[in-house]
Amino acid sequence: MYTRIAFAAEEVEGLQAQRQDIYAEYGVTDLWTVSAKAESIRYDDASDFNATGWRASVRRKLFQVNGFNASVEFGALEGAAIGGANGCETLGGEVRTGLAWSGEVRDQQSYMFAEIAGRFHEDCQRERLEIGFGQQLRGPLWGVTQVWLEQGTQNARSNKLQSELVWRGKALDFSVGYRQEYGGQFEEQGLFVSAARRF
Repeated sequence: MYTRIAFAAEEVEGLQAQRQDIYAEYGVTDLWTVSAKAESIRYDDASDFNATGWRASVRRKLFQVNGFNASVEFGALEGAAIGGANGCETLGGEVRTGLAWSGEVRDQQSYMFAEIAGRFHEDCQRERLEIGFGQQLRGPLWGVTQVWLEQGTQNARSNKLQSELVWRGKALDFSVGYRQEYGGQFEEQGLFVSAARRF
């Protein structure tokens, strides 16, 4: 089992906001994993934009060989905090597939992944590409970079870059990072801290 809690201070189009989310996943078998996430965002001076959201999914491992791992995932989600700006508050479905690799790059433990996701609601839809790379820097310290490229209906275009430093302990991970919107419909940036627990 794995759980992660994150807190972020964000600025969206000049508005100050705080975002919180909690994520958990549990490996039912070697092939099947269930996961859930709840998220909320609160604006200091614009409470009309406050939003919450949740998602729950089931992931199936397709194969694992030579450090590569492929999977497919499907589930349900609801709420603008997860569904994105300008809509997607209604109950919808999500389908995603991904390929990940872990091994060594220049004698350093590393991993990378790419996922393609589709989110479908009654009144809107989203398509997203997620790419990430992580590498051990020294001892328990890791550097992780992720990119999200999203498009869809109702001003959905969103391109984000996130970089973080992660301290990996035996059971607990702590991280601090920065997220920046670049070339999307809205200007957004934020600092975040998170803690994760492996069981």
